[in-house]
Amino acid sequence: MNNGEFVLGNVFPIFQTTYRGGEIDQTFLVGYEIEYSIMSLKDKDKPDFKIDGSIPFPESLLGETYEATVKNVVRMLKGEKEVAAYEVFGVQL
Repeated sequence: MNNGEFVLGNVFPIFQTTYRGGEIDQTFLVGYEIEYSIMSLKDKDKPDFKIDGSIPFPESLLGETYEATVKNVVRMLKGEKEVAAYEVFGVQL
Protein backbone atom coordinates (compact mmCIF):
# COMPACT_ATOMS: atom_id res chain seq x y z
CA MET A 1 0.00 0.00 0.00
CA ASN A 2 1.34 3.44 -0.87
CA ASN A 3 0.84 6.07 1.81
CA GLY A 4 2.62 8.80 -0.15
CA GLU A 5 6.05 8.35 1.39
CA PHE A 6 6.79 4.64 1.19
CA VAL A 7 5.24 1.35 0.10
CA LEU A 8 4.22 -1.27 2.65
CA GLY A 9 4.52 -4.91 1.66
CA ASN A 10 4.32 -8.37 3.21
CA VAL A 11 3.54 -9.03 6.87
CA PHE A 12 5.53 -11.62 8.83
CA PRO A 13 5.40 -12.91 12.41
CA ILE A 14 8.39 -12.30 14.71
CA PHE A 15 9.34 -15.20 16.98
CA GLN A 16 11.75 -15.27 19.88
CA THR A 17 13.43 -18.43 21.15
CA THR A 18 14.86 -18.82 24.62
CA TYR A 19 17.52 -21.37 25.49
CA ARG A 20 18.30 -23.21 28.71
CA GLY A 21 21.42 -25.32 29.11
CA GLY A 22 22.26 -24.95 25.42
CA GLU A 23 18.89 -26.41 24.38
CA ILE A 24 15.78 -24.68 23.08
CA ASP A 25 13.52 -23.88 26.04
CA GLN A 26 10.59 -22.19 24.31
CA THR A 27 9.65 -20.23 21.21
CA PHE A 28 6.93 -17.61 21.30
CA LEU A 29 5.39 -14.92 19.11
CA VAL A 30 6.56 -11.42 20.09
CA GLY A 31 4.87 -9.40 17.36
CA TYR A 32 4.82 -8.83 13.64
CA GLU A 33 6.73 -6.87 11.05
CA ILE A 34 5.71 -5.33 7.75
CA GLU A 35 8.16 -4.73 4.92
CA TYR A 36 8.57 -1.26 3.45
CA SER A 37 10.19 0.28 0.40
CA ILE A 38 10.82 3.91 -0.45
CA MET A 39 10.13 3.15 -4.11
CA SER A 40 6.63 3.82 -5.45
CA LEU A 41 4.11 1.13 -6.33
CA LYS A 42 4.69 1.70 -10.04
CA ASP A 43 8.34 0.73 -9.50
CA LYS A 44 7.42 -2.81 -8.32
CA ASP A 45 7.87 -4.13 -11.88
CA LYS A 46 11.42 -2.82 -12.14
CA PRO A 47 14.22 -5.38 -11.73
CA ASP A 48 15.98 -3.22 -9.12
CA PHE A 49 12.91 -2.97 -6.86
CA LYS A 50 13.94 -3.83 -3.32
CA ILE A 51 12.58 -3.91 0.18
CA ASP A 52 14.41 -1.30 2.26
CA GLY A 53 13.53 -2.69 5.68
CA SER A 54 10.75 -3.72 8.01
CA ILE A 55 8.67 -2.07 10.70
CA PRO A 56 7.92 -4.09 13.83
CA PHE A 57 4.46 -3.77 15.34
CA PRO A 58 2.51 -5.51 18.12
CA GLU A 59 -0.24 -8.07 17.71
CA SER A 60 -2.79 -5.48 18.82
CA LEU A 61 -2.34 -3.71 15.43
CA LEU A 62 -2.95 -6.85 13.40
CA GLY A 63 -6.23 -6.30 11.55
CA GLU A 64 -8.70 -8.79 10.15
CA THR A 65 -7.48 -7.88 6.66
CA TYR A 66 -4.19 -6.75 5.19
CA GLU A 67 -5.67 -3.31 4.51
CA ALA A 68 -6.78 -2.93 8.15
CA THR A 69 -3.29 -3.92 9.34
CA VAL A 70 -1.65 -1.36 7.04
CA LYS A 71 -4.05 1.33 8.24
CA ASN A 72 -3.22 0.53 11.89
CA VAL A 73 0.54 0.52 11.27
CA VAL A 74 0.40 3.84 9.39
CA ARG A 75 -1.65 5.34 12.23
CA MET A 76 0.99 4.09 14.70
CA LEU A 77 3.79 5.65 12.63
CA LYS A 78 1.96 8.96 12.43
CA GLY A 79 1.39 8.94 16.20
CA GLU A 80 -2.37 8.68 15.76
CA LYS A 81 -2.57 5.30 17.48
CA GLU A 82 -0.88 4.77 20.83
CA VAL A 83 0.88 1.49 21.48
CA ALA A 84 2.23 0.50 24.88
CA ALA A 85 6.04 0.29 24.95
CA TYR A 86 5.97 -3.30 26.21
CA GLU A 87 3.95 -4.29 23.13
CA VAL A 88 6.44 -2.72 20.71
CA PHE A 89 9.40 -4.47 22.27
CA GLY A 90 7.69 -7.85 22.69
CA VAL A 91 8.07 -7.95 26.46
CA GLN A 92 5.88 -10.50 28.20
CA LEU A 93 4.42 -9.27 31.49
